Amino acid sequence: MTPYPPSQPSRPEPGSSYDCPAVRAAERLREALARQGIACDVHGGYGLALVSVWTGLIVWSNGDRYWWCAGWHPRERRPAYVSARCGDPEQAALRVARRYARLRALHPPAPHLSAGPV
Repeated sequence: MTPYPPSQPSRPEPGSSYDCPAVRAAERLREALARQGIACDVHGGYGLALVSVWTGLIVWSNGDRYWWCAGWHPRERRPAYVSARCGDPEQAALRVARRYARLRALHPPAPHLSAGPV
């Protein structure tokens, strides 16, 4: 998958590989998360898109639904996935933000290393 930098305007050329419903939906989610102060990246290709939010939190989109891992089923020994409609990116962003907060508490940002000589 080719990265789609969030710093560039989200106006893909008509007919390009980024001009698909999945990428447009992922961009709407990225914008909704940005309004909540959560920076993320969008990647797209092959009719799917993903929003890379945090360690262990990647939101997939097919243009109709978003889905992401919400935790682990210990009894079933498998991940638990949840989904949301792409038609309501604000609501999906609220749910993703809750998962983001839990994961960020488990995996805080790495400390800044000094740029000085060793």
